[in-house]
Amino acid sequence: MIPTCFSDYYSMIPLLNEVTEWSLLRKWALSEVYRVKLATGETRIIKWGGSEMAREAGIYRDLVHPLQLKAPQIFEFV
Repeated sequence: MIPTCFSDYYSMIPLLNEVTEWSLLRKWALSEVYRVKLATGETRIIKWGGSEMAREAGIYRDLVHPLQLKAPQIFEFV
């Protein structure tokens, strides 16, 4: 079952329709992180962050990505 924090995002994140299994990795006041299994058998990490975390993906893209470090790939953010 989809966690409540993601339920409003089905129309914006099509990948959510492919999730067959949710595993909570951590839940803090500002964010929740899940490992999901897709219908294809692939796994992904999905993170929800409250308004305080809204700039996190942009900071990652602007600061970490240009350094060409081995780091997680961000597929999508809303």
